Amino acid sequence: EEYTLTICADGFLSSTSSTAPIVTNLSTTMALDRVAEKYGSSVIRSAVGEINVVNRMKEVGALFGGEGNGGVILSDSHYGRDSLVGAALFLNRMSLENKKVSEIFQSMPQYMMVKDKVTLGNIIPDMAINSLEKTFTDAKCDKSDGIKLTWENSWIHIRKSNTEPIIRIYAEAATKRKVEKLIYQVKNILLQ
Repeated sequence: EEYTLTICADGFLSSTSSTAPIVTNLSTTMALDRVAEKYGSSVIRSAVGEINVVNRMKEVGALFGGEGNGGVILSDSHYGRDSLVGAALFLNRMSLENKKVSEIFQSMPQYMMVKDKVTLGNIIPDMAINSLEKTFTDAKCDKSDGIKLTWENSWIHIRKSNTEPIIRIYAEAATKRKVEKLIYQVKNILLQ
């Protein structure tokens, strides 16, 4: 699902001369950043949720956005996820080369993502966020939606769910070993 948005962005950016930023949420793959960089664009991140992405798109004049769940937003159509627009943009990307979908996927920057969670239980989210920030001092820190810690080729996003009594933990890195290590470290801190 993470690569639907990435592949659509690749097709959109290669078919237009736009260098307007792309907007997505904090939990979306960094493969999108690498694709945007390839075309002289950039990625701006918002809190999780379609409305947050749309509001940020409007603020920065983005033409393209979406979330890692496969939801694609094209401002020329309307400010909302649209499966038909997503399908058209995906087919557009396919039309640019005579390649199978699997080959197009393999041509995208490759990262491993793990989506995990812990039961909220006795965890106090604000205290947990402070502990994580103090532990990972070498990371770039974004506290606009829980906490996202970012390094050169990896990140971890920890946020309290808005719909369940859990804390969501999303992480991405270049290797499975690295992403599993990040998840393990964060869970140890949260469950202390």
